[in-house]
Amino acid sequence: MLLIQRRLLIHNVEYKEYIPKSAYGEEWEEPVPVNRVRVQPVNRVVKTSNGDDIQSSTLIFIDRINSSPAFRPSEKSIFIFDNREYNVVSVDEVYARGSNVHHWEVYCN
Repeated sequence: MLLIQRRLLIHNVEYKEYIPKSAYGEEWEEPVPVNRVRVQPVNRVVKTSNGDDIQSSTLIFIDRINSSPAFRPSEKSIFIFDNREYNVVSVDEVYARGSNVHHWEVYCN
């Protein structure tokens, strides 16, 4: 599988990491910038890690090489794009040759 060309990773987003429930309820970290990703509208039903079917309206591609920082986001975290918040419902790791992740496909609603 070829690299996702940098010219296709035209978006910058912010990411708020989900903090599991605390005494104060659900919380998220402060937003951090994530550069060189691709935000794509989709209309797809995806399965969460709990096995629930969820409607996804947005797909975010994070490339292992070109995105900065490159990481696997956690479910229930939030991406901010174009002043709108998107909740992470499912993350797929896509592999090329070998055991290294090629990119992550992040389904949001």
